[in-house]
Amino acid sequence: MSEPQIIKKKYGLWILAAIIIIGGYLRILHLNQYSLWEDEFLHVFAAKGILETGTTHLPSGALYDRSILYTYLVALFFKFFGISEISARMPSALLGTLMIPLTYIMASRFINRNAGIIAAFLVAFSPFCIAWSKISRMYALLQPLYLLSVFFFYKAFEKNKNATVKSTAINWLLFLATFYLSFSIHDQVVLFIPTVIVYCAGMFIYVYLQKDFHSALRSKYFKLAIFMIVVGFCVLLFKIFIQKDDVLGFIKRPPVWSEENARNIHFYQWILQDSYPVVCYLYLPALLLFILKKIKSGLFLGSCFLVPFLALSLIFSWKDDRYMFFIFPLFLITSSFLIEYALYYGWRLYYSLTMSHLVGSLFKKRNTIAAFISCLFLFSLLYPILYPWIKIKPLTYMRFGAYDFNKITEAASRIDKNDIVICTQPFLMEFYTQRKPDFMITAFEFADKKTDLPQFTNKDAQPLDHHAGIPLISGLSQLKSLEKSQKRIWIITNAYLFKSQSIDAGIRAYVKENYQKLPLSAKVYEIYYK
Repeated sequence: MSEPQIIKKKYGLWILAAIIIIGGYLRILHLNQYSLWEDEFLHVFAAKGILETGTTHLPSGALYDRSILYTYLVALFFKFFGISEISARMPSALLGTLMIPLTYIMASRFINRNAGIIAAFLVAFSPFCIAWSKISRMYALLQPLYLLSVFFFYKAFEKNKNATVKSTAINWLLFLATFYLSFSIHDQVVLFIPTVIVYCAGMFIYVYLQKDFHSALRSKYFKLAIFMIVVGFCVLLFKIFIQKDDVLGFIKRPPVWSEENARNIHFYQWILQDSYPVVCYLYLPALLLFILKKIKSGLFLGSCFLVPFLALSLIFSWKDDRYMFFIFPLFLITSSFLIEYALYYGWRLYYSLTMSHLVGSLFKKRNTIAAFISCLFLFSLLYPILYPWIKIKPLTYMRFGAYDFNKITEAASRIDKNDIVICTQPFLMEFYTQRKPDFMITAFEFADKKTDLPQFTNKDAQPLDHHAGIPLISGLSQLKSLEKSQKRIWIITNAYLFKSQSIDAGIRAYVKENYQKLPLSAKVYEIYYK
């Protein structure tokens, strides 16, 4: 399909600039409206460790080296702008903004400039993308790096006839660099291996149908497929023999917070429908049309999204919206093919009708008509309305309710320095009240479950939380022994965690019966004292 001139190039660049500015504004707006989520503190305290000691040590003394590149970005913003919620989240907001032009470039390369603008528009206003651009977590860095690795792989492998050896080598090096950085952030990008195998298998069949079986065997697709199968087999053996517990845990043993979604194979489909219901239903027709019009590009992008999507849905038990975040732009890029196609031919039909009637000269101008129809069509896809997007929260916030912890800081100021403080989320307590809690009520996999994390103990051989470095309380007898100290005891809990199975039922019942509850305006936090 020759590139339709729905919007001229000079106007398209201005439209893209406006989309980037508005998308960036939505990501930066209200960065400090919600308090930091527990996982965000891993980067926050590791970044503080970089500024104080030059290492990513957490308060417990443990070294947090996961996605160290993102932690250094947070540390850089802390150094120049101070330690705050905004500084912690600004790297994600800027990386989320960067995804808009990156999506445009990739869609323009695989489809055309018009589809690039549509895809950039969808990313800029996506509730899913905006939400995770407001979180100080490495997923905001993983998304652009993985998208770049996919882009450079295709440029290197499916090189143009005029490509030089030097340019091809550069593309391969860029692919290896971006893929390595992606893998260092999250090992789920290893799903790119079966992605390439599926793509090569599809192209092998295509070559066989177009030519013959021997040509298919001699093709680069067959050779690459065999190579990737060997690589994938080696990776699988390594994981099985070296990291068997990790692999089985990710597939068969979901954590407490993921148990309700572990067996729901439609979980990620629901995420897509919730973010963009119209686009979700357009995806499969868009992919089919894409493959029919551009076999290589369509099959490659389809494989890059569908293979990880199906693996995450059908194989892995750890299910959360963040795990699909790195492939989400590929879903929007493919969908933009059909949207652009429909806009182009819809415009042609409308334009031919207007030319046959006596209408104002303004409506005879193709750019005006195209812009008007495009805006109407694209805005009809936006869901929900703009205001909730500005303040949107990921599912993680809905589950853990970290967004209103800052509302209890005034109540927490009543705590005397000699009182005993117990909480479910020690990092939150320490960051917002400047008071390090004395004990932590265990949650998630730390509660009566084995973990591969190093175990810390204090001088009394009492187990300590791996991250915060404070003693753990997992049984009612421990709580009652603290009451013998005759000191006032405060229990600050996340309501979701306190009611979950990860907290001992005996502790929950005892606290509710024997402790007084402090009235709070916070919806998801509770303070008990005795």
